Formats: sequence, structure tokens, C-alpha cells
Amino acid sequence: MSYTNQTDHELLDRKAIIDILVSLLGSNLSRSSSELSRDEHYERLKKLEGSSLEIKWLDFIYKSGLILPTHAQELIQSCHTRPDYLYKNKYIAIYIDGPIHDSPDQASKDRKIEEDLADNGWHVIRFRYDQDWQEIIAANENIFGALK
Repeated sequence: MSYTNQTDHELLDRKAIIDILVSLLGSNLSRSSSELSRDEHYERLKKLEGSSLEIKWLDFIYKSGLILPTHAQELIQSCHTRPDYLYKNKYIAIYIDGPIHDSPDQASKDRKIEEDLADNGWHVIRFRYDQDWQEIIAANENIFGALK
């Protein structure tokens, strides 16, 4: 109630909402990055994977209750790259790097891709096969949400 709605004070009944609020206490909330349900979106992303390591990462995100990427394997034409996953609404490109990325030649290519993406307003997050993914998630809660 405020001065601006004082003509409606007689119509306002704060107790009328109690049953609705109580029913919401037992609800289950899951986050989705698309118009699909979380489960449907996860299944769609899983069908687009490129490697078993990418599936492992996607499963980790899904089972941890974190925010799923919006897209998978989508080409960013201006940078001539196809990140493993995107959080397109946040301009985040995710790469899931296996052992091949340990080679100096591939590392050089990866740096060039990151520079091109940065020049086009994208931020890159890499999840290496030999890193603690939970640490990366914790450092980027604003993108993935908090680990439970």
C-alpha cells in the first residue's frame, strides 16, 4: 500500500495470496537456457556434441544443476570458429580441450582464435581435460550459476 494506490486500498487483500504462496513452497525450479524445458534442452545439446569429452562436460553441467549453454557447435562466422558450446546471450564461447590442445601448434591456433573472438566481443572459457572443472565454474558463477 502506498500513496499512489490509496484509492485501491479497500480492494487489496493480503491474505488472498497465502494459498498460492504456500503451494509455491513445494515447487521445483530448474533453469533452462531456451524455450524448451531443461531436460529437452539438455537432450538437444547432447545430440550436437562433437566428442565424448564434450558430453562429459555437458553431463557435469546438467547434473550439477548449473545453467546450460544456449547453443552447441554453432559457427561464429566472423571469427571462423565453431566453439563447443555458447552462452550466446552472454557472448561466452566454451571450448572443451582434450590432449590434442597440449601441442604447441594447436596452442598457437587456440590463442589466435581467442584473440579473434575477443576482438569481436566474445569471452572464451576453456575447460581442459586435466583441470578441475569445479574451480572454473566457481570462478565464473555469473555465467554458470553456483555449484551446490
